[in-house]
Amino acid sequence: MFRGARWRDRWPAGKNEPARPGDLLAVGSLALVAATLVYLPALHGGFVNWDDPSYVTQNHHIRTSGFAFLRWALVAFHGENWCPATWISHHLDYRLWGLDPFGHHLTSVLLHAANSVLVALLAVRLVELAGATDRNPAGAAGRPAGRYGLLTGAITGILFAVHPIHVESVAWVAERKDVLCAFFYLLTLLVYLGGFGANPTHLEAGDTAAPATASSSRRRLRYAMCLTLFLLAIASKPMAISLPLLLLILDAYPLRRLRLGDPSWRDRTRILVWEKIPFFALSILSGVLTLAAQKAGHAVYSLDEYALSARLSVSVHAVTAYLGKILLPLELVPFYPFPDDPSLTSAQFAIPALLVIAVTVGALLTVRRHPVWLAAWAAYIALLFPTLGIVKVGRQAMADRYAYLPSIVALLLVGLACATLLQQFRSRPLGRIRAAAAATALALGVAALCAKTTVQIRVWADGVSLWTAVCRDNPRDQRIAFAQMNLGDAYFKSSLHGEALDAYQEALRLDPDVAGVFNNIGNAYVGLGNLDQAVTAYEKAIEILFADINAHVNLGNAYDMQDRTSEAQTEYRTALSLDPDNAKAHYNLGIVYDRIGSHVAAIREYREALRLAPGYERAQDRLDRAMEGLPPPRE
Repeated sequence: MFRGARWRDRWPAGKNEPARPGDLLAVGSLALVAATLVYLPALHGGFVNWDDPSYVTQNHHIRTSGFAFLRWALVAFHGENWCPATWISHHLDYRLWGLDPFGHHLTSVLLHAANSVLVALLAVRLVELAGATDRNPAGAAGRPAGRYGLLTGAITGILFAVHPIHVESVAWVAERKDVLCAFFYLLTLLVYLGGFGANPTHLEAGDTAAPATASSSRRRLRYAMCLTLFLLAIASKPMAISLPLLLLILDAYPLRRLRLGDPSWRDRTRILVWEKIPFFALSILSGVLTLAAQKAGHAVYSLDEYALSARLSVSVHAVTAYLGKILLPLELVPFYPFPDDPSLTSAQFAIPALLVIAVTVGALLTVRRHPVWLAAWAAYIALLFPTLGIVKVGRQAMADRYAYLPSIVALLLVGLACATLLQQFRSRPLGRIRAAAAATALALGVAALCAKTTVQIRVWADGVSLWTAVCRDNPRDQRIAFAQMNLGDAYFKSSLHGEALDAYQEALRLDPDVAGVFNNIGNAYVGLGNLDQAVTAYEKAIEILFADINAHVNLGNAYDMQDRTSEAQTEYRTALSLDPDNAKAHYNLGIVYDRIGSHVAAIREYREALRLAPGYERAQDRLDRAMEGLPPPRE
């Protein structure tokens, strides 16, 4: 498949003339400093009670080591995802920092800073390949970008670094998969563009391949690097499955490997598609694994729950809504509820649909004179498509974190526009004054973005601030009853049991059928020392849903605190009959056995809890105490 001339056609080396290293270093440094400074407050944040427990704080698997951890990371469908690279990242953080949130936030901030540098370099490279120079934006491809390209890269990198729509991806520890995926995704693009840099003579000739100046082994190495980086990207987050489509878009523009006007365009297209088959194969594999993981976690909604017409309406609306939030990020919230009865017949969804059609038609009509618009629009849609909700996962209509990669396209166009204006102002009368005024306006815009980012970082500082923001933005909305539940959990974790009880009761008022509310009310009563009310709440939870394992375990705990030992054992055994692999039930049953002097049975239960949840520290501590004949403290 990759021998001789055919290999050169499919993976040509190209002769690149990149910008000077010193200039690239300066551009990258600006983005790096901007990202680091604006996200310093995130280092003081904690974990939040939204996926952070499942991913980090209560994920006993990342606390294990060696082959046992690697086997789990590679095959686990944990958190409704297949993302082994992300689990390895969290595992390394745990080995370095334990459960100190500072270190986990530090890794995410450093990854975002690195991504900002890569975005800046990618912008410079794209301007080079599009033929932009400081004086002739329509010049030959392959030349150094000059001041125009470097200025575009600097502006784009800084905007990406400080934009508030990225806070969710960076300040939320569980969204490590976003920044990690983007890191490998951007590296893949840079390696790919480096392999296909073309010189102007070659492009004028209309060849598909660039001159074969590098050895065949070097071309194979570049290809292998791209595939490896892409594999790491999809192993971080399945959103990376869009990359093969994006590579085809780059082939058309700015690489110009595909020209529809050429007589041989069909042959060229076939070559380009064959070249991408391994990438598409990895994308399909990732999609299949992700769908299986989400179905296993019961996260996929059926067409009966969300009709296809409703999904399409919300998806089209999201395309324009994300653009609006990127260009004017005024209303950024952690949760956007799926609207009731969305339809393209209503103005709320019909107008975005018409805008999408108008932009698409306009880009197609101007493709010969200005191919950048169609390429940018297609790239934006390709990057956004995996998150648009055609396959409905989760209760949200959209999420800020989904814009992390797609925002690059819009911010690059903003960077190009700003660089063009600054260059044009300098060439006109009073040019320095005009350029200074434009630069000042740009600086004020960046400062406003930084201020908004600082505000958003405070939203993600802890669970209380997060869910308070969600409930504030959606008052009296039945769809956010779960947010009131999570707010109660955050208060409970902070030992604010009265506030937790109020939040749980508000969730019950918003939605009497909200799952698990009586179990949580029981927890709040336990925190307030009212065990009788707690027992009543747990019994109500079991009456509503006998299979509520947590309610059985918690009722057993309440009985144990009332010295009703036999009843506590009954509840723990009931929980284990419903779920024999419940480590917490084994652990608590072990404590009861230990307290009544059945040390052999207690040791058996502690060991079973550790088998089911390797790294369960409290179970290990109690096992060690039981082996020494020491009684466990009451919990």
